[in-house]
Amino acid sequence: MILRHVLRNALLPTITAAATQLGYMIGGLVVVETLFHYQGIGSLIYNAAQAKDFPMLEAGVLTIGMIYTAANLIADALYVVLNPRLRTADSSKDSQ
Repeated sequence: MILRHVLRNALLPTITAAATQLGYMIGGLVVVETLFHYQGIGSLIYNAAQAKDFPMLEAGVLTIGMIYTAANLIADALYVVLNPRLRTADSSKDSQ
């Protein structure tokens, strides 16, 4: 009973925070991977920026942007699944 009623409503702000924090975590990859000498997309972007390799830099930034956009899309889809008020077919009549 608690899982069905309470947890669904408690997850809504958590999903929003998690999707937003994912963007900050991915943005911090450049700093963490450069600082600790890890090989990953953050160090790839950093090295591409230092070498003025613009196609690689664009590809890395585009990849991070797509991951962030996908995380927000998944969060919005989970919102609709967890919040039945968002599933209404004609929501324009409700707001008037």
